[in-house]
Amino acid sequence: MDIFPVKDDFSLAQLEHATRLALPALGSGAEYPVASSEDIVLAKLQWYKAGGETSERQWTDILKVIIATPKMDWVYVESWAPRLGVEPLLARARAAAVSGQMIP
Repeated sequence: MDIFPVKDDFSLAQLEHATRLALPALGSGAEYPVASSEDIVLAKLQWYKAGGETSERQWTDILKVIIATPKMDWVYVESWAPRLGVEPLLARARAAAVSGQMIP
């Protein structure tokens, strides 16, 4: 499990867009925000770009989330992609996911 502090507008949007779930591993009955598939894709696109677009793991994760989420909210994703500077990578990832091309 990864925990990330709120640091900018996108982090705040992720928190607002998150699903709240009880996580038994953390004990008690409290609910915790869990990032949506849309936000995971966007964050991983940022990490992939920041890493010089060389991480096969990030790229594969991006494609797997896209493939596993047939009801992805593309309006939300496409509204954030330009602001995060990952619009071209998103287009490439969507095309790769459709074609089944898992290698960057």
